[in-house]
Amino acid sequence: MKKNLKNASAKTLAVVLAAGMVIASAPVSGAKKVKKPTLGNTKVSITVGKTKKIAVKKNNGPKVKKVSISLTKKQKKIVKITKTTKTYFKVKGLKAGKTTLKVKVKAGKKTYTKKLAVTVTKASTVTPASTTKATTTPGGTTSTATPTATAPSTTKAPDASKSPDVTATPEAPAEKENITLTYDYNFKDADRVKFADAETGYPAYGINVADYAKVIVKIAAAKEIVVDPTDKWAGKCTLSSYDDGYGFDATSDGMAKKFFNDLTYENGFYTIEYDIPSSFDKGYTLEDAEYIDCIGLQLATSEELNSYTDLTLKEISFLLPEPGDVTNPTPTPEPGDEPTPTPVPAEEVDTNKIGDLTVKDISDVTTLKATEDAEGEEVVRIPFSATDQRVFFDVSSIDFTKIDSIKVTADVPGQMSFNLWKNDLDKNADKWWDGHVGAGYPFYGGSTINRKEDGAAGDPGKETYTFSLSGVSAENIANIGYLSLGTNKAPGGKDPWASAKYMIYSIEFVQKEAPTV
Repeated sequence: MKKNLKNASAKTLAVVLAAGMVIASAPVSGAKKVKKPTLGNTKVSITVGKTKKIAVKKNNGPKVKKVSISLTKKQKKIVKITKTTKTYFKVKGLKAGKTTLKVKVKAGKKTYTKKLAVTVTKASTVTPASTTKATTTPGGTTSTATPTATAPSTTKAPDASKSPDVTATPEAPAEKENITLTYDYNFKDADRVKFADAETGYPAYGINVADYAKVIVKIAAAKEIVVDPTDKWAGKCTLSSYDDGYGFDATSDGMAKKFFNDLTYENGFYTIEYDIPSSFDKGYTLEDAEYIDCIGLQLATSEELNSYTDLTLKEISFLLPEPGDVTNPTPTPEPGDEPTPTPVPAEEVDTNKIGDLTVKDISDVTTLKATEDAEGEEVVRIPFSATDQRVFFDVSSIDFTKIDSIKVTADVPGQMSFNLWKNDLDKNADKWWDGHVGAGYPFYGGSTINRKEDGAAGDPGKETYTFSLSGVSAENIANIGYLSLGTNKAPGGKDPWASAKYMIYSIEFVQKEAPTV
């Protein structure tokens, strides 16, 4: 496409995405060479259940502004990032395996990709002396108790505390069993409570909600929760994730929610029952349930009606399916069944251009994000955050009398608005939005790789929209000054703008065919 831009005789004048390109200044003679940021380790070995701290070194380069790590579904089964700062991050081993993490380090105006090879090994099981009985506490540590009337052994048990890589964490039992976690947790505000923070009952091998038919939560209440007459609801309890990156965090509605309006207050308790998977909100699956690790609680109103301090979490129980019940089988992964990578930009650089088009300050969004897609192709993301937002580009230098059509190639989650405006556009004028000289509404229901025969959208992906200038009057053609792209409808989902990706690959101005002689 860049070759076409250099060829003045080409039929298509294409505006290509050059926004991500950075022109480096020439080094100053004698200046100290800037060293890129590095990780304290490039390879690390972690035992299941253990955490290791990895340093982020700026060296003599610019100060580190941000460190980010995105994990695939497969990686999330092996490791967990428990903390991320500008100077270090922590990796916890979850399951034996090997993986390579991509660590994004933003230092100054550049973002560097660093790789960390992680090997997670199984924990070594400590065999206790013959007279001791190993018991596992909720934290996965091991204590020993000597049975009554048994002579002490002369064999000394290995001291696990002296080796950071040796724990008594058992493997998951061959046969699953019902689990009851006990708590005495007093709520002070809207909060999330981890399964693993139970006082008793949490197994060292963890809990996969997908293995169970029911999850039952018992909350003691000093008084019945009252429905807010304004909001028409009292409160809710959700099955959620402590990691907001999974998309069902407790700050929204979790994967499954139950409202106190629908629950019975009996003998000082609320009992909240989730059937797995039928209680899940639309779109969530048993595979997603593997990442549920907490409950979330939220009341609808202030302490004038209800108080968090009246509520105490007592139990969370996980019940297996009844014998013969095959309605909730544990999903068996197919060999080589890798998750489809989501084309989320791995690196973004602030820009105000798409190709040769510059964003004008009258736009609702003035800072764009230049990056690459999953295939390595240049693309610019417009960070829209609401409906009826527009980005205006200056096209006053283009002779539209020679242009036949305009093509926009994009990968977007919802319908957009395409408009052409005269060069005297005044956004302070009354009903200025009705003053466009050309309009279109591309990507109904979002862009697609293919569109089904019945007109319904196919799979999400890149698509090209073509706007013909044949319907624009000659007077307006001569005075076009702005082209805008905007949000006409919100994309779907419970939180539509949190993950909305409006990716623009190119805006092309197709020249008219030269008249034949």
